[in-house]
Amino acid sequence: MTTVLEAAAPLQADDSAARVYHQRSARLRAASPAEAAAELKEIATAVRRDILTTIQSAGMGHVGGDLSVTDLLVTALWGTLRLHPTDPGHPQRDRFVLSKGHCAAALYSALASCGFFSRTRLAEFMAPLSPLNGHPARLKVPGVETNTGPLGHGFPVATGIALGAQLRGEAWRTIVVLGDGEMQEGSNWEAAMTAAHYRLANLTAVVDRNRLQQGARTALANEYDFLPHKTEEDWERIAEVIGREDHVGHLTSIHNGVEFYDHTRPWITHCSIQRVDVYRTAENTTQWRETYGKPVVIDECGYEGDIDAIWGNLSARELVRRCWEGAVRGGYVNHGETYDDKDEVLWWRRAGCCAASQPSASASWPASPPRCPAAGSRPCPPPTGTSRAAATRTTASSTSASAAPPSDGSSSRRTRGGRSMSSTPGT
Repeated sequence: MTTVLEAAAPLQADDSAARVYHQRSARLRAASPAEAAAELKEIATAVRRDILTTIQSAGMGHVGGDLSVTDLLVTALWGTLRLHPTDPGHPQRDRFVLSKGHCAAALYSALASCGFFSRTRLAEFMAPLSPLNGHPARLKVPGVETNTGPLGHGFPVATGIALGAQLRGEAWRTIVVLGDGEMQEGSNWEAAMTAAHYRLANLTAVVDRNRLQQGARTALANEYDFLPHKTEEDWERIAEVIGREDHVGHLTSIHNGVEFYDHTRPWITHCSIQRVDVYRTAENTTQWRETYGKPVVIDECGYEGDIDAIWGNLSARELVRRCWEGAVRGGYVNHGETYDDKDEVLWWRRAGCCAASQPSASASWPASPPRCPAAGSRPCPPPTGTSRAAATRTTASSTSASAAPPSDGSSSRRTRGGRSMSSTPGT
């Protein structure tokens, strides 16, 4: 339940917490990364508890983004930067900017852990008149260097802060944390070029790579061949850097818009394929598996919807057929839906409530379709000694007729409000 405040009391430093912060942070900054890791993890766990309590109390917040950025916040505030919670405007303080400002609950919880204000004030998050509102405000929250929330603003501001320090010959440094979906904002790349031009060694930009944004996973929002200024050599160098620095060993691929990348490259663990034909994508799964010898993930086999464009004109029946087709051929199929709403907004760009009937239509599938891929990323091989066509016939005949609905070739082609829809492919 959101707290209603009679007056917006200013936030004041928690002296006791600030003393603990000064002692522990000095020790953590002097320690090796291995020595500091356990203690930083302990602090991050406590901050995460405060985040969850804060959001639950307010009844609103961005839980995923808050939790994913916590380790970065704690490492920066406790283990890297020199801050002054009891004197937040100290001229020689290091500067921290959270560009993904919608994750304010995480920032507030981390600042409170340092003693910038009492942890008890977190109960006021999102309350009317509270200084702890949904986006950090520099004039209301000590420790906040600039107002953030509109994505793409924090990095340019941090670049300006660092440039100011360089021009004045100051020794303090600046760290800015950005969201990975936010990196689609052009202002970030302008800031990066500016920082490189002025050789701002006092600026560090860190991306919270949680692979999620509001409408979808970040991987579904980019196609490599839609960036014509980058060459194949550029992409191979990026892959080399990722492979060298990724200590976890994530699955890696590269997603096409039109032109296929060479999925036989050794660093590619699976084929991430955009549909290449309006009518046939899932049907090509067997061919792609044989060609590349790797699991096939079909980004979009089509879209159910009510618009007159190829990314939203399929019936539920046809979309289920395409999903089934790709699955029985050993692929992993992804789809979407595109519907107009009463505000004339195509909500695949803005998010909204599910309007499609495809999920309920899929309920007729068997719990374990014969010859579908087993658990993990390795697809099942086609039957030994059979041709591709024979394998397809064998697979199809082994499934129940009711589980694989035939295509009726129908689609819903409709526009609303007299809007003309382009037929250019897109995601």
